[in-house]
Amino acid sequence: MQRREFGRVQLTYLLGFAFVLTVALTLAVRQGSAKEQDECLAQFVDVPVVDENGGMITCNDCDPKCDDDGVTTPNQSCTFNMYMGCVNKPSGSCVPAALKKIKGKVQHGASITITKPVGTDSACAAFTATVKLKNKGKKPGKSKVTLMVMASGKPKRKDKDVLTLVCKPQPAATCPTMTTTTTTMPPVQICDNGTIEAPEVCDRPFTQGGCPSGQICNDNCMACLPCSTSSCTCGTPARPSQLKFTTGTPDIGTKICIGGNSPPNTPCAKDQDCTTGDTCSSCPTTDGTVVGTVKDDTGATACNLRSGGLYFGGVGVTVPLPASVPDMGASLTNVGCCLDATPTSMQLLATTNTDPGSSVKACTSAAVDNGIYAGKLGCLFGPPLPIPNTTADITSTCVVNRVAKDAAGLADCSTGTSQINLPLTSDIYLTGDLLSGVPGIQPCPLCTGTPGSETCQGGPNDGVACTPGSGALGDAYPTSHDCPPPPDKFIGILPIPFALSTSAQTKISQNFADTPPGAQFAFCGFCGRTTSPSFEGPPAHPCRTNAECTKAPFTLCEQRDPGAFNVGNAQTITSTGLPAGDITDHAAHGSRLVSVFCIPPAFDPIVDAAGDLPGPGAVSLPGTAQILP
Repeated sequence: MQRREFGRVQLTYLLGFAFVLTVALTLAVRQGSAKEQDECLAQFVDVPVVDENGGMITCNDCDPKCDDDGVTTPNQSCTFNMYMGCVNKPSGSCVPAALKKIKGKVQHGASITITKPVGTDSACAAFTATVKLKNKGKKPGKSKVTLMVMASGKPKRKDKDVLTLVCKPQPAATCPTMTTTTTTMPPVQICDNGTIEAPEVCDRPFTQGGCPSGQICNDNCMACLPCSTSSCTCGTPARPSQLKFTTGTPDIGTKICIGGNSPPNTPCAKDQDCTTGDTCSSCPTTDGTVVGTVKDDTGATACNLRSGGLYFGGVGVTVPLPASVPDMGASLTNVGCCLDATPTSMQLLATTNTDPGSSVKACTSAAVDNGIYAGKLGCLFGPPLPIPNTTADITSTCVVNRVAKDAAGLADCSTGTSQINLPLTSDIYLTGDLLSGVPGIQPCPLCTGTPGSETCQGGPNDGVACTPGSGALGDAYPTSHDCPPPPDKFIGILPIPFALSTSAQTKISQNFADTPPGAQFAFCGFCGRTTSPSFEGPPAHPCRTNAECTKAPFTLCEQRDPGAFNVGNAQTITSTGLPAGDITDHAAHGSRLVSVFCIPPAFDPIVDAAGDLPGPGAVSLPGTAQILP
């Protein structure tokens, strides 16, 4: 009897213990999950990725890679002033929230003053921490940086991150320097920068660019080509006055969930349509109009690029790709001379808004006052471009493209081939979703309503009559420059080196820096830091090797993340244009212009993280080409 009672007691005890253990584990899992869902409320930026939610960063006294006091001899302290504290920076399963309280403090230093954002918007502030050594400079010193954020409402959400900064004595006899390899590099030669560098003989392409009178610089700045207005043989008249290109409807195909967790070929419009861990991508599908590929290091096609699609970033981009390029955008160039050797090859030059048939929305000059965006000169290239981010709508942006340098190019009227250099300035407006209650995401104001009576929806011109600048290409369209984005949402610019062509363009990845792992899949080098995704500038400093990065602590030539367009081991990016054919009949002929280029950082932590910038970019513009008498 006693044994039975003991057995019952023992069994009851074990069952009770199992129940308590189960509850404890369940609570632990729930608490861990809740913590993960709150991690984006507070976050450190420009620190190593592993320290974004707290950690430890160590620096040696007077090491220019991390000690930013500018002192070249040990002074028994380290100055950390390259980091920022941010709130509501979306990541993983964490979504931003309206905030009740923000408290940031540097131990033995000043507070981190982050202005409380409106609604679920993001906000950041830089901080400086000076950490002194102990025991007369013989022992390390440390300082804790604390960032605590509390959300409004229920359920209760709180995120507290602690970053420990450690300063150690300099172990070397002298402080490190960053100038030992700078004399070994030849000068950087960049065609189309307006400066003739050896071995160039001219610069800019398709203009006189330092060539003798009656000649123009060729496309690679290595030769001068005889060119005259009397040489043209392009129908009647023999020398047309202008070439017009008008963008057509994008055909970006469908998207499916990739990652292995969703059922095969699950259609999607955003990551949330997929099983957790998967992403929504158009890369594996083959419908739409495929105009190019991203191939991996085995030579296999890892992503199909589509007509009318804009792609950007490396493997870490969180914006669903591609973004659709608006249709109905017209660009006019004047015809200058024709090459003596091939009289059907026409020089293309910039138009202003006063040229026949032109306007601020069709000209291609950098000096024109567009009259819409105060203080921002340049003809407008296409209507406002919405880039909705369905993963985190608060990071959605509206982009206004302006001509940054006068257009210059060459086109053949008998074959319809063309190449045109048209550098742009992309004005970035961090707008999020401007129209609450409207299906989808609208980063740019819309121009909608009864045809002929459209009005602006959202933005400073809300309710004002407008003319659509694009077709109805989805929830984020039509847009119009009559309906500009809110000026207070402007956060900065991106210089985009558009070199458009009807031929194929290819960019090959390389290893700019030897480190870190994955650097061999970099397409675009910019001088950055070795310990975090932070880059020199603005303006950004493009580079080919580490030796060209001489300003501490930005001594590594890199892009933010390796690869291209969510493909980590991307080896090549290729996009193929389409010549218009014989256009001497003055009719509009189907054509496609493409460009593969590098995008610098925007120097905004939200935009750069979402777009994974700096990194590669690719665009294809379907449309029509037409010469005008």
